[in-house]
Amino acid sequence: MWVPMSMCKSVPPGWGSYAGDFDEALYVIGRLKPAVSVAQATSNVNIVYRQILRGFPDSKLNDENLRKLAKAHVPLTSMATGLSFLRREFSEPLEILMAVVALVLLIACANIANLLLARSTARARELAVRQALGARRSRIVRHLLTESLILALIGGVLGIGLASIGNRLLLRMVSGGLDTVPLNVDPICACWAFRLALRC
Repeated sequence: MWVPMSMCKSVPPGWGSYAGDFDEALYVIGRLKPAVSVAQATSNVNIVYRQILRGFPDSKLNDENLRKLAKAHVPLTSMATGLSFLRREFSEPLEILMAVVALVLLIACANIANLLLARSTARARELAVRQALGARRSRIVRHLLTESLILALIGGVLGIGLASIGNRLLLRMVSGGLDTVPLNVDPICACWAFRLALRC
């Protein structure tokens, strides 16, 4: 629901939050000039922002408000991906979670590689017998690669199944209520969203 600022004292009744000089309640949307970078625009906007707050005739510039004004900062966000409360609230925890998941996957891959190496060492006698019976080295390599590929496919299928179940459980844990956060956590949609985010 969009409410005109002239009606802010009436809708909702008795609210009037826009009347405070130090309240933050509005999004300002603008276009960058061609020769201006985001860092330059951010610096200029913050200078103007502090000048506007100091220039209000009814502004209470006591020590507490001046300390708040010194710490005040207006961030500029690109509108290419829109403004999202969910992204602002959950992006940092999800980035930490993704880093932990990547570390766990790296450890798991290293463990599986060690197991395969140990298994191939134990099968050295079998491979020597195959070579003695006339099997070419390329055929033995293809055989070992086929075994590894089958293991990888089985692991990938099980991983996608567990991911679809685990995503729903994580979404319920993050929501913290009866209504879940309206996010599509399907693994296939997540892969497409990740590719789109990389392009943006």
